[in-house]
This record gives sequence, C-alpha cells and structure tokens, in this order.
Amino acid sequence: MWSPRFASKLACAIIVAATLAPPGLGAAAESLSNPDLIAANRLAAQRNYKDAIESYKRAVEKQPKSALCHHYYGRTLALTGRFVEALNEYKKALEINGQDGEVYNDIGVALSINDFAPEGAKFIKRAVDLKPRLIGASNNLGAVLTKLGAYEQAVEYFTKSLQLQPRNPVIQNRCADAKLQLEKSQHFDFGAPVGPADIPDITAKLEQPDEPPAVAVMPDQPKDESPKTKQAARADINSLMKEAEGWLESGQGLFLELRAEGFAAAKVSGSGMVQFGDKCIAADELKEIDLKDVKTVEVSGDISLDFQGKGIVRLGSSKIESQEEDGRFSVDCSQEMVTCRSGTFEMNNWPSVNALRDGKRVRISADRCGKVYAQDDAKVKTSNCNEVSLVSWSTGTVMDCDALLLNDNARGFAVRCNEVTVLGAAKAKIFQCGVVEKQDQGSVEYANSANL
Repeated sequence: MWSPRFASKLACAIIVAATLAPPGLGAAAESLSNPDLIAANRLAAQRNYKDAIESYKRAVEKQPKSALCHHYYGRTLALTGRFVEALNEYKKALEINGQDGEVYNDIGVALSINDFAPEGAKFIKRAVDLKPRLIGASNNLGAVLTKLGAYEQAVEYFTKSLQLQPRNPVIQNRCADAKLQLEKSQHFDFGAPVGPADIPDITAKLEQPDEPPAVAVMPDQPKDESPKTKQAARADINSLMKEAEGWLESGQGLFLELRAEGFAAAKVSGSGMVQFGDKCIAADELKEIDLKDVKTVEVSGDISLDFQGKGIVRLGSSKIESQEEDGRFSVDCSQEMVTCRSGTFEMNNWPSVNALRDGKRVRISADRCGKVYAQDDAKVKTSNCNEVSLVSWSTGTVMDCDALLLNDNARGFAVRCNEVTVLGAAKAKIFQCGVVEKQDQGSVEYANSANL
C-alpha cells in the first residue's frame, strides 16, 4: 500500500478533480445553526484542511446525529489521507441517512484509492443508482471500471457523465481511451447493493499497514509489480494532481461559487445549502437572496437561482449577461445550465443553454457552449458550440458547430457546421458544412460567399 503521504496526494487529486459535484445536502435545520460547521465549510473551501478538521470535529460533537456533519468531516479526513477515520464518519452518516448518494460516492473513491477498486466500484454504483444526476459519480465509476478492465461498462458510465457535462475534456478523454480497449473488455459483476454494514470489514483491512490488502484482480488481468508499472502509476498521479489544480482554480470544490453583479435579488429553489455573508441556510427555507450587499453566493446541492433585470452572473468560467431591465433567466448550479425566458442575453462557456419564451421574446448570443436548445420564437446566434437544436418557430445563425438540428418550423443559417439535420417543415441555408440530412418536408438551400 502507498505511504499515507503519497495516498493523501492522490486522494486530493481524485476527490477534488473527479468528484466535481457538490454534495446534495438536504440538511436538517439544526445543522445550519452550527457555527463550527459553517466555519469548517469555509476552511475546507480554502483548502485549510487541518483547521477544517478541528472545526468539523467540534461540529460533530455538538450534533452527533447530523449526517451532514459526519459526511463533511469524513470527506475532509479523506483529503488528508486519514481513510480509516473517514470511513468511520461516512458509516455514521449513512446510519443516519442511508439514501445519501454523495456519501456512497465518497466512500467508493476512498476505497478505490486504497487498492479496493472492486469494492469502490460497488459503492459508487450505489451512488449513481440513488442519484443519477450526481455530477462526478458516473465519471468516477467509469474510471474505476477502466482500472478493472471493464471497458464496455466504463464507456456506458462515461457517456452518462458526458450527458451532464458535455464539454468536460477530462471525461471526454477517458471515454475515448476506454473505447480503444473495447475488444479486450471484461464484465464486472456489481452484486447486491452495498450499505454501511459492509464498511467495517474493509476498515479492518485498512488498519493492517504491515499486510497490504490484496487487489481483487479481474480474470486474465494479472497484477504487474514491475518498476515500470509503478513509475507509470506515479506519472498518472502527477497528471491527476494537475487536473485537481485546474478544477480548484475554476471554483469547484465542496461549494460552487456564483458571482452576481447588478441584480437586486435572486429567487432560490431546489434542495441543498446556500452560503452568503455570515449565513448558511437550507434552500427549502430560503425563498430569496438579497443581493444588494452580497456579490458572492456559495451553493451546494441541486439548487437553481432565478434572476430578473440587467446584470452579469458568473459560475466558474461560465458567464451570462442580461442586457435588458425586464430580462428573466435561471441558473441551475449543479447542472451548470442556464435557461433564458425573456430578454436579450450574451453568454459563454455554459455546458447547457435553453432559450424558452415565457413573456417577451428571447434573444441569445452564445459562444463556446455545450448544448444550446431554442424553442417557441427564440432568436439565437451561436459560435463554437457542440450541439444546437432549433425547434418550433425559433430562428438562428449557427457558426462552427459540431451538430445542428432544425425541426418543426425553425429557420437556420448554418456556417461551417460538421453535421446539419433538417426535419419537419424546417428550412436551412447552408454554407461550407459537412454532412447534411433532410427528412419530411424540410428544405435546404446552399449559399455561396456572394450572398452571405
């Protein structure tokens, strides 16, 4: 087994880089009044794990029946390589709330780091089953299944992860690598669903430093102990550390940081926790955030914020600007998705964008986004996006897109798109595009440089 210091570095890399989603808290109200918990959250977000652990310890002592306190305490212990203590805290959290997918995910990551990949896969699978939309869990499961040689199953879960984060380059690369190994793929049997009762036996093995636990090897996958393999493993760890730093710089961690400028307030919906100023409040107890004196809001869980007016919102590297006083839009923080309902907007770097009229006509300009979906009579202009869909009566100019779909009565001008599909009674004008497919009553007109 790796040394505690070495394992600690890998733990930080994988838990922070691969477990991108903040945990869905659903915390009890009494947990939110715990000042030690609030202080510990801030210290952990600043990567001051030593002081955070002490604060979490005090929080657990004050509220021993808080699943939230035990979960966060365990996660921070894992980040410092104290895996046995972390598993004990995770077990306590599950004994209080046995349906918390985030805890199962964190347990699976901790086990995978410590050469318990098969057991880790089972716990992460439980997390995915409990919470399919948990960002990071499907990616984690794909990574562990790849390690086990179950490449076909790994591709399945990487694909599910990409549905949540279509522009994540780490997941894209891992999925592509797994596809190259499909010919020698094997099947991993997850067995019966795991639970907190399965943790003690694993913890006992972890407490035996002189007898490292044997790796459960898939058939025809002999364990290679050669120096070359160890050197390659260390190279992989260095790569993971770089990934972790990148995600930390983009604002990912226990909380997602959202910055708002120009808005008086934001309506809150969903489940999780919202932290701003010196307040830490459950989303279901908070209807609205007063943004007059608050510029930064930290959210954790499946939380959506609704904005109205003129201003700018930033979530990590994503940005949206509402250009009109009556503009209305919402931000789904966990999905990194923005939905525009009225007004004119400019945006970039959003994994998912929706233009759905609910009042005044919607006009959006999107650059370097993942999926863009427009319906009703929305008008869009996009550049360098992955997928763009125009349906009903929407219109748009789409440039340098991977795939464009027009359906119903939509109208679109496609410039240098790889694939264009025209369905229903939609109409498209095409310039320098790749594959163009027309079905139903759709029409396609090919343009040249003279009439652009």
